[in-house]
Amino acid sequence: MSLLVTFSLNKAYYLVLFHTMSQLNNMEKSARISVIVPTLNEEGNVANLVKRIDAALKLSLIKYDLIFIDDHSSDATVAVLQNLSNVYPIQV
Repeated sequence: MSLLVTFSLNKAYYLVLFHTMSQLNNMEKSARISVIVPTLNEEGNVANLVKRIDAALKLSLIKYDLIFIDDHSSDATVAVLQNLSNVYPIQV
């Protein structure tokens, strides 16, 4: 089963993420999902986003990977993500 979730770094993603949680809860517990997140100059937002996604998916016992696609950010977005990858399953 494949599930594609697209969102931005604003309140809209919460609706998409939590709306799809009911669908994800019906998946086999051995399932793994990849969440693909595009970023551009989001150094002040990505840590909170990662923590919220992690909390939501761990609560549902869903294994996951976060794949961040950075569009040449001029801030420290990539550095923040690389630091977070020491704790969370993140690919940049």
